[in-house]
Amino acid sequence: MAHSIMLGKATVHEMLSNAGRELVKNVEHLRIRLKDIKSATFNFSIGKESNRDYIAYYRAKLKCFDREYLPSSITKNKSQPPKRLYIVRIELFQRPDDAMFYRNVEIASSCKHQNIQPLLGFCDEGSHRILVYKYYSYREKLPVCLVSRNLTWEQRLEVCLNIGQGLHYLHYEMEDQNTVIYNNLSIDNIVLDDNWGAQILGFDSSVFLPPNQDEVVLDLDLRSTFDHRHYYYKDPEYLGSFKTRRESDVYSFGVVMSQILFGYSIDEIFRNIKNYMGDKGKLKKKICPKLWEENGENNSFLPKGPNEDSLDMYLEIMYECLAPTHDQRSTMKVVVMKLEKAISLQCTIKSTNQLETTIGYLHKPRIRKPTPNTDGSPAFMIEADWENHKDNFRMSYEDIKSATQNFRPQNYVGGGGFGGVYKGEIARGNGHQTIVAKRLDTRLGQGEQQYYNELQILCEYKHANVIGLVGYNNETRERIIVYEHASRGSLDRYLNDSRLTWKKRLNICIDVASGLAFLHGDAETGQEVVIHRDIKTQNILLFDDWKAKVGDFGLSLITTLYKDKNYIIDHACGTKGYVDPVYEKTRFLTIESDIYSFGVVLFEILCGRSTYSINKNEGLFLDFVKHSFEEGKQDEMVFEVIKKQIMPKSLTTFQMIAYRCLHDDRKKRPTAKEVLAQLKMALEYQSKKLLHYYENGIINYLVLFLIYTQEENNLQEPDVMDLSGKLEDINLKLSSSLNQTA
Repeated sequence: MAHSIMLGKATVHEMLSNAGRELVKNVEHLRIRLKDIKSATFNFSIGKESNRDYIAYYRAKLKCFDREYLPSSITKNKSQPPKRLYIVRIELFQRPDDAMFYRNVEIASSCKHQNIQPLLGFCDEGSHRILVYKYYSYREKLPVCLVSRNLTWEQRLEVCLNIGQGLHYLHYEMEDQNTVIYNNLSIDNIVLDDNWGAQILGFDSSVFLPPNQDEVVLDLDLRSTFDHRHYYYKDPEYLGSFKTRRESDVYSFGVVMSQILFGYSIDEIFRNIKNYMGDKGKLKKKICPKLWEENGENNSFLPKGPNEDSLDMYLEIMYECLAPTHDQRSTMKVVVMKLEKAISLQCTIKSTNQLETTIGYLHKPRIRKPTPNTDGSPAFMIEADWENHKDNFRMSYEDIKSATQNFRPQNYVGGGGFGGVYKGEIARGNGHQTIVAKRLDTRLGQGEQQYYNELQILCEYKHANVIGLVGYNNETRERIIVYEHASRGSLDRYLNDSRLTWKKRLNICIDVASGLAFLHGDAETGQEVVIHRDIKTQNILLFDDWKAKVGDFGLSLITTLYKDKNYIIDHACGTKGYVDPVYEKTRFLTIESDIYSFGVVLFEILCGRSTYSINKNEGLFLDFVKHSFEEGKQDEMVFEVIKKQIMPKSLTTFQMIAYRCLHDDRKKRPTAKEVLAQLKMALEYQSKKLLHYYENGIINYLVLFLIYTQEENNLQEPDVMDLSGKLEDINLKLSSSLNQTA
């Protein structure tokens, strides 16, 4: 049974206006002084862009709360909120409307999602009511982009998906189990950033849905916010009753989908939908003609325009959203899932032999991509799930600076696109611990997301074969992660090193597989997993005892995968030569993408050379491996120095599991646990080497001793049992044999 609640005029003002002063106590970090706003706009005399009914809009540069910081840490420390200079859009209320103003403050400050425009600040001094958002220009609004930018079908799908994810968040995923009904969705309330990411703007007509209620009956004040230019967006059932509910937003979303598809005036769109609802063929002819002309650089491997399956799925979603009654419409959760399916259908790749690669549904990662601000800084960082753990690892900047001798050049041990890595020592107990500190170069304007991704994973995922976190610092503009020091460095340095004998190589592979199996968990149970995205020999770190650990989680993602929802749509990233070709072509990331990369590493370890050393750095390592297997020459790939050390069964077991990792069909690739089991079996076969010598008639224990000694000098580790045990066993067998002969 549906429940509803009436919000009367007095109720609204009591809840939102009179309670406004109490409300803003929770968002004091967002408060901006009136004199600062007046100074930025020269007392509202410059930067005015437009007027809309009761609001004047200004563009200005203004210092607002730095969104990299968590409000809770400011409240806890009772410190002044850190500020950052933003280019902002100032909304000045020209008539008193406390209800609307505080409604915007309350809802916008509660939203933490990359597809919802964040509130940067507010002012309620005296009679002034001012909201401050990130600046966006008129040309960034969706209606303008549909006309002026040649949006491809894939980009339009992504825009719909972004909007859908934002609405789903408002309906089901807000903190404290709050639910917001947006209540005024239109293409005028959507903006696109430079990466085609879509954000929903403003909450003038929005309302919190009370707990255990399905709908809200809006009072006269909220009804007055209805923009008659948006008549076509309104749920027909709402117009008759003024009852709004989640399904009302779903209807409006269906209208937005129709505009994104057809690309012209909304009244003409509705005539087409009404006239051709039962005739998909005629309806498809009304699609925006620009879609058939698309020639985007990012989709050169895709057919021009929407393919039939993707378009049919899109129309199905649109029709479900535009259903005349609430009970016939889908939830936004279902809508989002179907949009992801429409994207997957569009991105399905057919190879030259018409083999079709299909993958399951998307599940959104918990670590979200930031939406860039105009000044290049992220408007939202990752969800701070590590908040409860991070204080245990916080280190002062001065301590790290001292440990690395002020990041002196002599301590520099490496680096990459996001900064440098420095070796140092910190006091630990009664002694010292060697560490390495990775310092983000904030001047580059990149790497912020990678920094927090890595920090969260290292805080939450601890394993013997995952690099350990020692500490971190994110004071002011600094972004530093401190790790345990891997004394031998990265694996790529040792691929052609004779000290790295076959058995030691197997143990390293087992360590890496063990770390991956831990990170991947069990996707079928719906638990959170980590997809590394950049498995390569440079990111496998070695310690004094040759123990291996997986490192560098800057590109990694934490997500929840299910058996039927097992991939993430993402812009392909990683290192050329190691990236899963299916991921590179389709942008569908799965845990099997890590398995492919690990397969490349396994063959590099076997061959004693990197993927780049083959075929003149052209990244054709996979072709080389496949050709070797097809020609039956896989044994010729083995690193010459270790060839004579390897037992045949050990080699075959290793080769077959490594080759499976590179399978074109991701469903046929093994899991990390399966790889781990096969590698352990390969090690077991190798460990029976001395027994093999004895059983094949080599009974001279002195010869056996020399064999063992040679192996021992290389490996510096026992083989199966210690030397005395072996000699005792051999002596007993020799004595028995001699007695029988006598």
